[in-house]
Amino acid sequence: MGGDTKKPGEFFSDPTRRVTQSGGDDGQDDPLRNQTRRIDAPRQARPKRPSEGAGLEPAATRLWRPGQEGPEGDGPAATEAGQSAAPADAPQTADDFVVGWLVIVAGPGQGFSLPLGYGWNSIGRGDDQRIRLDFGDGEISRENHCAIAYDGKNRKFFIQHGGGRNLTYVGDTPVLAPQELTADATISIGSTSLRFVPFCGEQFDWADLGGSADQQE
Repeated sequence: MGGDTKKPGEFFSDPTRRVTQSGGDDGQDDPLRNQTRRIDAPRQARPKRPSEGAGLEPAATRLWRPGQEGPEGDGPAATEAGQSAAPADAPQTADDFVVGWLVIVAGPGQGFSLPLGYGWNSIGRGDDQRIRLDFGDGEISRENHCAIAYDGKNRKFFIQHGGGRNLTYVGDTPVLAPQELTADATISIGSTSLRFVPFCGEQFDWADLGGSADQQE
């Protein structure tokens, strides 16, 4: 029997094979006899890599911390300290000098620290507050629940209640008039308790280093 002499199963071992078509009577020349044609076996599509897709780029790793603006815009645009993040190339001013901290020891936001600066530090849930306590405590007023001031000239801290209906306490005593604030005092605002940790004071002030904080005196 004329034709391909390959064994069964070998036709598909090579993408290209030759097929001989028999036709006509024996002994006569047939233009279709012994004619060969090329048959290409179907090829399997190669899986595309992720970078070969429709403009897909490898996803960049972004670091995100609680309270910071997430990749999808969720969460407050604030740092761990509850303050709006400043551009890296923003010029430093005296307001950027840390003079102390408030550490949340109980209530929403427990474990976070908030830096205090020279002069007046208004405390509330609003975006325009220098100390923003927007961790979910609805008993804190949006604006000026209370305020802590650092007097760089006399190197002392003071606390004063603001215009909120809920009182501010230092220890168990309500703040009804401005009073001096001492180290490690516990401040209660709504359901939130904060520990006051001073950095500047009688022993040190940024003015001792001749920095721009001199202008605050």
